[in-house]
Amino acid sequence: DVCSSDLVARWSNVITGWNVGIILSHLSSALAFYLACRLFRFRREWALAGALLWTFSFYHNGRGTGHVAICFDYTVPLGLVCCMLMCASRRFRVGGGIFWLSMFLGCAIALGNPYNANMWLQFVCLGIGLRFLRFRRKGDLLAGALVVGATVVTFLAINGNTLVYQSIHGGNY
Repeated sequence: DVCSSDLVARWSNVITGWNVGIILSHLSSALAFYLACRLFRFRREWALAGALLWTFSFYHNGRGTGHVAICFDYTVPLGLVCCMLMCASRRFRVGGGIFWLSMFLGCAIALGNPYNANMWLQFVCLGIGLRFLRFRRKGDLLAGALVVGATVVTFLAINGNTLVYQSIHGGNY
């Protein structure tokens, strides 16, 4: 994400690095939306149309100039797919494919935007809660707790220095 645009900026200039970052954010968002649609077995042309609408939305164009890192929202469509699979799939269990996909995606979301991590955690808790009400299996709660735990640990590992600094020196003025 932003690291790639930083590297390009070191090799060339800031404007080129910013342009590469914006292009990569559009491409990754479109690809993630397309994959999410195809996982739901939507037709290719509708998946492509949705991906183009998603990647060229006002959110990307309005936030791109000052907030390149926020434009990398490729985890949002895949996160929604994982939450729906966690909620409705009979194959969600500790060690299963959906479990590992959710663990990986939770860590990827926690590495990026904290607002997306907050949304992910809410959806996971809601999905696991609905799953527990439907199937009444305690193993589902364990699997959901592990996904939440991996997301929180990754978030704290990435943002721990900021939280410690703020607790020592107080908030920004």
